[in-house]
Amino acid sequence: MEKIRRFICVITQTNPCNLKCGYCFLQHQIPTKDNVLDFKVDAKTFRRAFSRERLGGTCMFNFTANGETLIPPKLLDFVREVLEEGHFCEIVTNATVTKAFEKLATFPESLLSHLMLKCSFHYLELKKRGLLESFFANVHRVRNAGASITVELMPHDEIIPLIGEIQDRCIREVGAFPHVTVARDASQPKTLPRLSCLSTDEYRRVWGVFDSKLFEYKLSVFEKPQRDFCYAGDWMMVMRLRTGLLSQCYRGYRILDPFRDIDSPLDFKPIGNLCPEPHCFNAHAWLTFGCCPTADAPYYDEVRNRVCVDGTEWLTPECKAFFHQKFRENNDEYGFLKKTVVNAEMSLRKFSNQHRTIQRIVRTIRHPLTNIRAK
Repeated sequence: MEKIRRFICVITQTNPCNLKCGYCFLQHQIPTKDNVLDFKVDAKTFRRAFSRERLGGTCMFNFTANGETLIPPKLLDFVREVLEEGHFCEIVTNATVTKAFEKLATFPESLLSHLMLKCSFHYLELKKRGLLESFFANVHRVRNAGASITVELMPHDEIIPLIGEIQDRCIREVGAFPHVTVARDASQPKTLPRLSCLSTDEYRRVWGVFDSKLFEYKLSVFEKPQRDFCYAGDWMMVMRLRTGLLSQCYRGYRILDPFRDIDSPLDFKPIGNLCPEPHCFNAHAWLTFGCCPTADAPYYDEVRNRVCVDGTEWLTPECKAFFHQKFRENNDEYGFLKKTVVNAEMSLRKFSNQHRTIQRIVRTIRHPLTNIRAK
């Protein structure tokens, strides 16, 4: 069995999407008129920068986007190179870009066995646009070719009356209920609360009928600040493909440019106990793989897999085994002294950033005052 060493979340930073879901964070954070689909480097350079040798072993790569991940034609070149390097991959997609799914289905089964498609099930939007048939046809296409799939429902208040209809359709098409995530309100970035008018208890009761371990775990930690020692920046990193920026996490500090000197080692620096997020809204990935070893979390395969009515499973044996691991099994944990140094360095960087922010504010205020005095 391949042992997991690190998790790299690759954000393409591309904005176009063929759906217009009312709850999408694009409406709140991203200028949707930005339709650039290019990346900083080509796929082969990316592979060299994130080789198994440089990363210390086999890693998990999650490819996602601001919009629909599979719209950029070049994206699958990156996926293939990463798979051929021996890593495992996950693609976050709305499963409607048929050309991309057709191309994926031509990959060798040896590569597809290391690939999972996280198919975001935007039920109402798919139904409105007549894309439900295309969605499930594409899910079947890659699953039949040898890839893993997981179907994930985005819960929002508007589709509550359609829950029975959604359950029936998914049982017919993919042999099981979809997993259910927890939607966040991106219009409130300082707190990122649940996107719902329901109370937590009502929310749990309504969406709990899907019997989704993903939903149960994510809701249990949602809106709760994460203060355990976090290895994001070492065991997990965020790569922004368009700018080439590699950082500890979504709001973490920058590591070094991974493409500047590909032959040099990467500079791993974890966040420690100073997580800058209001809560770990992606705990279903970061914490299930064990970015915070002290956090009580299920394994990643448990929040992604389903056993179907015919006895088959959504995950291939290879993905199931790889996802049933924790980082601490294959990485050395830091001792007390090293953790203390990490937290001290993070505190200094935080203070330095705050100091620079104050200086910028002072300069902004001082500039017009200086002009007034000069006159």
